[in-house]
Amino acid sequence: MAKIKVITRFRNKFNITEFFNVGDVLDFDAERAKDVISRGLAVAVEENPADDAEAKAKAEAKAKAEAEAAKAAEKKAKAIEKAETKVKNLTEKAEAAKGKADEAAKAVGEAADEAAKAKAQKAADKAADALKKAEEALANAKKELDGLKGDE
Repeated sequence: MAKIKVITRFRNKFNITEFFNVGDVLDFDAERAKDVISRGLAVAVEENPADDAEAKAKAEAKAKAEAEAAKAAEKKAKAIEKAETKVKNLTEKAEAAKGKADEAAKAVGEAADEAAKAKAQKAADKAADALKKAEEALANAKKELDGLKGDE
């Protein structure tokens, strides 16, 4: 494509009802532009390097913004994956703690003497505390994951 500026009014050869007026700047294919210029109807218009620089700067800014957006999306995806792994691990820990707490409670019931019962109760209390902490950590991790997924 070549830009031309009309210096003498002329008709559009493809639509004779349409005129190109003096001062119009048009984009013609190279062959048609050469023909119109050779007949003295138009002159070639130099591309403005400032326009090209501006267009290039806009394109670079757009590409940079897209790259930053992609990087942010990738970072978010990694954070979600990490949070999901954390939830999975904490779920497993909570289930294991619950199993230990259940075993300790059963041991308390089966203990024959008071000393053994006290020891079993202490173990049961410790297991219950571990279970509570695991459940709290799991709840916090799930909230974090929900927050990350909610930003999507």
